Amino acid sequence: MAFTPDGKTLASVGRGALKLWDDVATGKNKATRNLVGGTPAAAFSPDGKTLATAVWVDLGDRNEAKYVKLWAVATGKEQATLKGHTADVWSVAFSPDGKMLATGSEDETIKLWEVATGKERATLRGHTGKVMALAFSGDGKMLASGSEDKTIKLWDVAKAK
Repeated sequence: MAFTPDGKTLASVGRGALKLWDDVATGKNKATRNLVGGTPAAAFSPDGKTLATAVWVDLGDRNEAKYVKLWAVATGKEQATLKGHTADVWSVAFSPDGKMLATGSEDETIKLWEVATGKERATLRGHTGKVMALAFSGDGKMLASGSEDKTIKLWDVAKAK
């Protein structure tokens, strides 16, 4: 689950559905979209207009969440699908200006994406375990990542390739 920065809208994601609650106080449901599966990660852009979710795909005997979807909060409609990881995505974070999205995966990488175009900007390597947490610094110049390998790494976003 994730709140918009103003705290007025809540995104809840689970098996098969994404729900946007536009009035948390009354529980009014703004939009429901069917996902292919649930999601292990969700984050709103700083302006609250875009929601990023990692999306599980049910493959019968196993699940995969190798891609991330961007959703328009106002309409609940899908804006883009970001593909590039080779294993499940477990973490997502927007930069403070909302222009970049970081995704962390079980493939031990972090990908940086341009939100406007959906294009991959960089892949960061250095963890030896699933990347479970991501956070940008307030100025957006640094990215912190936490991994199942029991390490936290700091990345200079400007130098990321």
